[in-house]
Amino acid sequence: MRRKEDAIRYGIKPKQQVIGISTEARRNTRSVALAQEKTRQELLNELESTAGKMNVYMVAKQMAKSRQDVVGENCVKDANGKVMVENDQVKEEWRKYMEKLLNENTWDNATTCKKVEGP
Repeated sequence: MRRKEDAIRYGIKPKQQVIGISTEARRNTRSVALAQEKTRQELLNELESTAGKMNVYMVAKQMAKSRQDVVGENCVKDANGKVMVENDQVKEEWRKYMEKLLNENTWDNATTCKKVEGP
């Protein structure tokens, strides 16, 4: 039972589920998991020290910031290469781009299909 718990902890699948995965890939997965665990332990030891207690809030803030999604429009370049950052300008550029994209006649007239009658 302990081996199964260790496998789950380190992200290693049981042998029945590991079809087609080389032993080298499994070894690499395990080494990455062990390195991550070592880094977590070092961070924990650092935060438990007296100097680290002052940095707890800074580390928590960094962790929260790294997990945030990017929301909203950032910037877009127009046809001339000018960068637009205002929301209204970005929306207008997207509208122009989509209008151009949807109105282009990209059908190849040389393509023909055989006529097929009923089922």
